Amino acid sequence: MGLSSYIEEVIEQNYATINSDIPFKDILIELRAAHILSDDEVEELQQCRNNKIRGFEFIRILKSRNDKDFIRFCKILKGSQIANIQKLGLKLESEVDENSIALGNDQIHGSQRSVTSSENLLRNFPPTLESDYVLREQFNNTICNGLKQIDQSGGHILIHGMPGCGKTVAVYQAVCQLIIEENYFKPCGCYWAKIGDISEQQLLAVLRSLATRIGIENTESISSLDEINAKIELFLERNNKMSNLLFIFDDVWNQKYFNYLAFAKRSIITSRFNHKISYICIPAVEYLTDDEAILVLEKHQNNNNHYKLTNNKLVKQAIHSCKSLPLAISIIAGLNLRCDEEWQDIVKIISDKDLPSEVLVSGYDFNLFATFQLSVKRLNEREQQLFRLLGVFKAVPIPLQSIVSLWSVTKVMATTILKKLNQRSLLKFVDSHSPFCVLHDLIIEYLQQPIEHQASIQQYSVVLNKRLIDGYSMQCQGKWFRYPHDGYYYQYLLYHAIQGEDYDAIQQIMSDFKWMNLKLKLDNTIYNLCMDMDEAVDYLKTNKTKDWQRYQQLVRLFRRYECNLQIKTIDLVQALLTLAVDIDWIRERALELAKENNHDNQYWKIKVINHEVENTVEPLKSKRMDKNGFGGCIAASNPCYENLRIIGTEYLLGNDCQLNGQETYGLDYEDIPKQYKWKWKAYNIDYNEELHFMAKEDQLLENHSFDDLKFCPVIHDSNLNLVTVSRNKKQVKIWRIDGNRIRCMRKQKSIKYKIESIEWIHNGSKIMLWWRKYEYYRNFMPLNRRNWINECQIKIWQFQPWQCLQSIQVPALFVEIEKPYLPIAWPHNLTLTSVHYINNNTECLVLNYCGRGGLLMLENYDLKLWQDEQTIEKYFYPFPDFINCFDASFDTTMSDDQQFIATITGSGKSYVFRVANGQLQSYIELKCSSPLYSFMFIPGNNRLLVRDQTKSLYEYVIQDDNLPWKIVRYDKNDVDQHPSQDDERIVDHSCAYINNNPIVIHLVHKARTCNFKVYNLQQQSFQTQMDLTLNGGYSNCYIYNDMQSAILVQTHPNIVITQLLNFLSQDMDIIQEKVLWNYDIPQGAWPIDIKESRYRKIDDTLIMFFAMKQDLPKGKDCKHLRRHRFIVITINLRNGQTKSYQEEDS
Repeated sequence: MGLSSYIEEVIEQNYATINSDIPFKDILIELRAAHILSDDEVEELQQCRNNKIRGFEFIRILKSRNDKDFIRFCKILKGSQIANIQKLGLKLESEVDENSIALGNDQIHGSQRSVTSSENLLRNFPPTLESDYVLREQFNNTICNGLKQIDQSGGHILIHGMPGCGKTVAVYQAVCQLIIEENYFKPCGCYWAKIGDISEQQLLAVLRSLATRIGIENTESISSLDEINAKIELFLERNNKMSNLLFIFDDVWNQKYFNYLAFAKRSIITSRFNHKISYICIPAVEYLTDDEAILVLEKHQNNNNHYKLTNNKLVKQAIHSCKSLPLAISIIAGLNLRCDEEWQDIVKIISDKDLPSEVLVSGYDFNLFATFQLSVKRLNEREQQLFRLLGVFKAVPIPLQSIVSLWSVTKVMATTILKKLNQRSLLKFVDSHSPFCVLHDLIIEYLQQPIEHQASIQQYSVVLNKRLIDGYSMQCQGKWFRYPHDGYYYQYLLYHAIQGEDYDAIQQIMSDFKWMNLKLKLDNTIYNLCMDMDEAVDYLKTNKTKDWQRYQQLVRLFRRYECNLQIKTIDLVQALLTLAVDIDWIRERALELAKENNHDNQYWKIKVINHEVENTVEPLKSKRMDKNGFGGCIAASNPCYENLRIIGTEYLLGNDCQLNGQETYGLDYEDIPKQYKWKWKAYNIDYNEELHFMAKEDQLLENHSFDDLKFCPVIHDSNLNLVTVSRNKKQVKIWRIDGNRIRCMRKQKSIKYKIESIEWIHNGSKIMLWWRKYEYYRNFMPLNRRNWINECQIKIWQFQPWQCLQSIQVPALFVEIEKPYLPIAWPHNLTLTSVHYINNNTECLVLNYCGRGGLLMLENYDLKLWQDEQTIEKYFYPFPDFINCFDASFDTTMSDDQQFIATITGSGKSYVFRVANGQLQSYIELKCSSPLYSFMFIPGNNRLLVRDQTKSLYEYVIQDDNLPWKIVRYDKNDVDQHPSQDDERIVDHSCAYINNNPIVIHLVHKARTCNFKVYNLQQQSFQTQMDLTLNGGYSNCYIYNDMQSAILVQTHPNIVITQLLNFLSQDMDIIQEKVLWNYDIPQGAWPIDIKESRYRKIDDTLIMFFAMKQDLPKGKDCKHLRRHRFIVITINLRNGQTKSYQEEDS
């Protein structure tokens, strides 16, 4: 007695989760029914004070049980209606499988091994009772032979045949035989998925559920079939233990769906259609032999009637009249016919073809529905009515609870009727701890026919669905969120309300945020809810219902913040109180529900003050990426050639990945640590094929460690070109992709200096590149400051023919100057960091100087114009002050049509500008819940992809005249464009208790000055006590508890520490700036970072810790070394004595 060691290990690894997450009180009865617990143990656990103690006691009891009991425990968890508990059951079961495999079969007893094989390896199999079916040996052997073949070498099997011919049962029998009896497809086993005639959205839901079952996390972020296919394929490739996993896809209608099931390396698919594909195709044996049909009939006879059935001509006539179709034979067997008159009536009815066309089933040359009708008419009138109502359900397992709601009967009565229908073979009823039934697709089609042609199929469907919605409403008393989780209700409630054309129910459900909250947690994704709500909005819109727009607002809100909603812990009422600040009806409804539920939870809301229209644009949709996320960038394919696809890498060490072309090509870096080199690898993603760079016709290029590589955005003459920059950044080459080869086109250019950037312009007909005309450190400061040219060269090259069209010079660096024509004074040492070219009616450049930038008009432009402050105003249009930020991380990108420029500031804010005639016309801010990290315009259109710092992806539609664009003004007298002395920017702050008063200080940069502001919060108000204009350009400020002076720090061009004496005095004359320490920054040092600051009161000493990086030249080729320098300075404020400690790490 007792659990095996490998199962005990699984329990220990998951002890905390089992003890805290499982609601043991709710499953005690199921544990007793499964004989895991005794009556006394159930009573003992019920009396425990809380769930944790109850969990502790249960685990102690479970460890005394055997392995079969643990497997039953996992099955109970998997049968839960709570998604997290289902996942825990799957996780425990999977880990038991892995541990048992690792230990080897010799350490597992035979009985335990059979439990693991049969219950763990046949996953999600349909309810198929062996007592109802016969083994069709020839058909079974054919399937088994095909399965053995793909077990060895991989492959796919397609079994096709008419509905009702027994394909599903035959596959079930063959797979069970091979896995349980003959040990094939071990140790992985198989997964079963019913497909059917479903939409792409429904297929996505099926595959996401399958992905979760096999162990893939974060499936809630997947929103396309291509993505889920790639996700599962990658997961299987990385998990060798699943190398021989078998997938069974039952009843696939749409041939296009085969592409989305390609992740399975071993699969068997059933279909009613003979799809022309390169699978092992096995035509189903559609009809039973006479002997097989007799065996099916005999299974329903309690006594041995084999001889009578075999020798009765009427029996054989009945078999032949329904063409020996397995489904029809099973229905006839359920009639349990006793006399010849009954058999004769059967033959007459089935053979009658003089019936209306709507009664006959397409593809059958006998009256199949009449076979069903014979069985139904043998029920009493009440049972017939109730059975016909089951046609309302979808072709999925139907839980007993939903049937009770539809029939308005007790569970006992419903169970009795369902068992009788099961005996008639009209359905399959599984009377387990969570009872459910399954209807064959053809029987559902039969049940959906109107009775006696009183109405159309559409009208009858409305009646059935309205009956189900009324039944649900009665069960939950109109409170939709109070209905129990039965595995069907929350998944399909909105669907049935739409089919029943029940506008009142749709409106109530779409406003019941508590119901939505439960659905989100059960589905573990917001995707299904949005899909259902889209269908409801479409219905309301089609029927011209006035409220459809308000519900569309709710759907858009969900899609916009999809990546921010934590589904597992979400309280949707609280989320909507927070997110729907500007949507009145959602906010009011959420507030109403919050007040109703206030005794259980405490809610908070955002109070809106001065609710004004902002010039911001919300994302169209959002998506949470995997836990590893993308690397340093995002890239997208061109929708002009294919559906939009996005590519990224989990561990991208470089900063580039790209997509382009009709066939999709991707790039990544390969790291070779021993040689300290980099080289690019290019792939054709569609064919999973690496492309090779060629040195000559048939010789591979060994050294292709480029610094940069860019695909041409447009395919010219069926050729896709790309441009590369050499590793030393001094040579440009053009290449052409030819099959799986990349060949040089003998178009190249060598440059004396390092190329900073290269990009395709004019739809790939030209190339722009630029470089600095001096050698520099990593911070772009010149190596030789006494003899250098402050100039950047920008050149436009035409691709065909290969020639230089234009050369432009701009300043590389602003050195200790102030430009009065700019919005505010630019500090010195701003270096050019990015360049974009525009030729949209007017030719201009977008220049970015470390976060300061604008548009430069090129008509009649000359480099000398920068020396004339009056003239350059006519050519240079700076970005507005709110976007310029003195930040090297400031970035820009431009749409393909050059109408829009997007920017990201160092703080993570993003703005989009409309450009016309070489000027910024208007702008809008992108609204996002967290700081933005990287972005790109989708090729060929004006949709913007943005990735934030939480690795979530957003899509914005920019070209919309209804967006709140704000005009950019360039009038020199415009107050908005040229800030007054009152416009200010807080660059640093500090707070402390001085003389028992809470003091806050701000260091403020105004248009032309640096100011120091003091606030005393003793009166609980934030009013300025003192505003002092300082002499220096400080960047940091500090105050300390009970220190009577403030400390100011300047980090450029030298490090200067200044003491501000008597700063709390009301007398401005006695406030003084005293320099404590002045340090010359070494050449090439960048950036300066103040890591820590402390004040030691006991000896009145100030301690500060600085860190900086310094680039040093090495050799003639100007390769760099980077040295880290650390400085600790102590200053005695009584006598001014200073001590510094420096440490260098190269």
